[in-house]
Amino acid sequence: MSTPIVRSFLCRWSYNKAAEQLPQLILYSVIGANFCRELGLKRVLPRFVVLTKGKNPSIQVIEPHANQADVERLKESVLETADAISKGVFVKREGWQCSQCPYSGR
Repeated sequence: MSTPIVRSFLCRWSYNKAAEQLPQLILYSVIGANFCRELGLKRVLPRFVVLTKGKNPSIQVIEPHANQADVERLKESVLETADAISKGVFVKREGWQCSQCPYSGR
């Protein structure tokens, strides 16, 4: 996986966190590409802008660079997920969001 470039005043996201979130940014970039062309935008740079609240709030801009292997992993993940959903397979994945999930009883 490519190493993201981090520019910030106070780095709140690690390189690992940015790499973990890279598939989401790739997906948004692919989905938004046609819309950007319709608007006549010639160059769009997808990036994360992380706003950190606290005693000393900060803004962190992360511009990760995806390569073809990142895109292929995302495609594979989407296809596997779609296949599992069509088969009714829902693997339990507990995380921080579980305490607020409206579907936790299912």
